[in-house]
Amino acid sequence: YQRRVHGIQRIPQKMLSSYGISPQFVFGVRTDIREALHFWDERKVLYVAGHNVVEFNMEENQQKFYSPMDGSVSITALTLSPKRVLMAFAETQKAKSPIIHIYDNTQRKRRSLIPTTIQANNVLSLAFATTKDERSILVLYGAPEFALIYWRWDSSACEATLHLNVNVGYPKCSFSPVDPGICVLTGQKTYKFMKIESRGDGKSDTLAFTEIHNALQWKDKEICPHSNEYLTHCWTNDATLIIGTDQGELLVVDSLGFLVAVKKLPSRIESLVPFSQGIIAGCKGPIVYTLEFNKDNMAEPLKTLQSYPFRNQENSIVCMGIKPNIEGTLLCIMSNKQIIKLGLATKKKEKLISGFHSKGITGLDVCVRKPLIVTCSEDKTIRIWNYLEKRQELKFRSAEIEPLSVAFHPSGLQIVVGCTDKFYVMNVFLRTLKASQDTISIKQFKEVSFSHGGHMLAVSHTNTLQVYNFYTMEMIPSLTITPAKIQAIEWYDDDSGFVTSDQVNYVSLCQLDSQPVNMVISNKLTVSSVLKVPDSPIVLAAYSDQTIKEVTKDGVTKKLDLGCNPSQVAITRNQKLFFVGVGEAKMPGTVKYYKFPLT
Repeated sequence: YQRRVHGIQRIPQKMLSSYGISPQFVFGVRTDIREALHFWDERKVLYVAGHNVVEFNMEENQQKFYSPMDGSVSITALTLSPKRVLMAFAETQKAKSPIIHIYDNTQRKRRSLIPTTIQANNVLSLAFATTKDERSILVLYGAPEFALIYWRWDSSACEATLHLNVNVGYPKCSFSPVDPGICVLTGQKTYKFMKIESRGDGKSDTLAFTEIHNALQWKDKEICPHSNEYLTHCWTNDATLIIGTDQGELLVVDSLGFLVAVKKLPSRIESLVPFSQGIIAGCKGPIVYTLEFNKDNMAEPLKTLQSYPFRNQENSIVCMGIKPNIEGTLLCIMSNKQIIKLGLATKKKEKLISGFHSKGITGLDVCVRKPLIVTCSEDKTIRIWNYLEKRQELKFRSAEIEPLSVAFHPSGLQIVVGCTDKFYVMNVFLRTLKASQDTISIKQFKEVSFSHGGHMLAVSHTNTLQVYNFYTMEMIPSLTITPAKIQAIEWYDDDSGFVTSDQVNYVSLCQLDSQPVNMVISNKLTVSSVLKVPDSPIVLAAYSDQTIKEVTKDGVTKKLDLGCNPSQVAITRNQKLFFVGVGEAKMPGTVKYYKFPLT
């Protein structure tokens, strides 16, 4: 839930545990974290989606989640140990130093929690040591100190520290696969080849970083020009280091840290992963290359085996991961927030789960009679999802339609899509949507909502609300509700009216056969969402003073202090719990739940 919560709808009661909620499935992926795609085994893959580390089982189509602590702002790094037993991810904390979590694959329990002893806002890169017990981890911290620390994670002991005092772009740290004492740090204009070794008098030895090289130099050759914009690197199985640059160069570095050869590819190198024959390079284009490593021919140590171009040249490859043991499957996270599954033998490309939205979601609604959800996005697509089968049913995009909001008819056979100057009625078919002729022009369109029976449709524009007979599209006389733009619409259970809120301070109770009753709670507050409690005169309203207020015609009867800014509100059908979507600036979107009625 990395983004602010823009919408929240009622969900089936069987999907809730007793007074507890947890994610069941997430459609989406983060693309702002590099090197954040790993195979835990042949079936399970790890990546970051929203504010969780996701473990996706490709055979069972199931997800499990690893969540940060309360107060966390963002996940910034993810790594896997060489034996694929341990997973670590780093999170930033609001007004606190970052924290690193270590999890065990066998028990799925957190093994350790590493605090931070230096002044740093985030963690830039993580790498497990290649020791037998894998109990050490290398951590690269960001501003303001920019330090590299070698941790003994099982005791949270800091064993060695190297202060960099400089910002590193595209940073990555790692260990040699054959010598756990050798580590390397690369980034823009940064190359450090180091050894972690013991120092002392033999009685009280301590570990320290020893820089073997702080610049990349040729071995037994005159200096030849190459780019020092090091974007990524990886190790081959025999401890040869391969570094990728912004000029498409693959720099081959020997076990002593010297540059011994250069292989030129046509475009910028975004990601590198090793495999049994050599390395796989993800380049701008986007295009993937497999290259065979030949240590006996250092004049041309890397030979291109295959190339796998992608169609959409506007995208780029963020990171890659190859299936262990059975190396025929490569996963790629793309810059347009898609996970692509590439068959190296067949060259077949398909989406790992389904297509995801590539930009923010602006509208969401749940079908009453079918297990379907409809969403629309800033990427100009409309998608329908099956939340029981955990799959995308269809994707629709039209150059003529730029959706801002969406509503599902209770039958699941039609949707209404709102745009800036009109709304469309669209029929839902097996694999597509088709617009009917019922297209009505409305300036400054804002919200749309079906009545519970599906026979009426409420549409807001500015401070006016129009109600239509959905089957004839005849308009019932419009209502001028409030002085400001209408923010939310909630129908009564019997469809005799609705409750609305605006962007200023009004909560309005409206009957279709009478004028609305406006209730001003405070001239200094704004209302982001309202909810009519079924079979009750109570309205729950989310206010900008970090409260949920219980409102009736007589005014405010109760209030609940949240300590955070609510953006949306929903209630279960048995009226025992209600949910609040939280929209805090620079904080991940959160869904909280509370008992109802308020006390």
